[in-house]
Amino acid sequence: MIPVTKPTLVPLSVPWKVDSGCPRLQLFAFESASDGPTRIRLSGFFGPIQFSNEANATSDKDAHEQQQESVYHDIEVVFHDSLASRLLPGFSDSEIIQESLYDWSMINVDYSIRDGVEEFQRRFWNTWRQTGLCPDPGVYSIEFSDWLRILSPKADDFKHFMICGHDSYIEVVARTFSWTLTKD
Repeated sequence: MIPVTKPTLVPLSVPWKVDSGCPRLQLFAFESASDGPTRIRLSGFFGPIQFSNEANATSDKDAHEQQQESVYHDIEVVFHDSLASRLLPGFSDSEIIQESLYDWSMINVDYSIRDGVEEFQRRFWNTWRQTGLCPDPGVYSIEFSDWLRILSPKADDFKHFMICGHDSYIEVVARTFSWTLTKD
């Protein structure tokens, strides 16, 4: 029997997290990729501010204080040379995607709360502050993707991307992506 590899979620390197509390995930796509790129609009949470004062940057603030110092922005993610896209409803009231179908090992977050919720939050925020990248942004590339294999079996330069929102998620197969802040 051949072992089956679960699709692996790999977090994209971005300094923001999809604001899953705000149902504003929007997909703009064309029937033909030659008509233009696939675009997704979302609300992004930019996490803890990078403090200019080095003493403040290493202090442990509680989660509420850190959230008050954080910033939300509208973001447009552009997928270049896309083959396909789809907007799908959430799997259930408690899971946007069926989490058991994916390998989460590439997400470098210890989600255990063995030391309490406050300790988990401190670890998560400190990782974000130290790296400048959100440890689990809700935006992923998917390795070992069946959908990618079906759509593009010989094109190694395409990737399967997924963005998880509040009530739905979006999947895109494209070569690359970029993102910008929007002024809407």
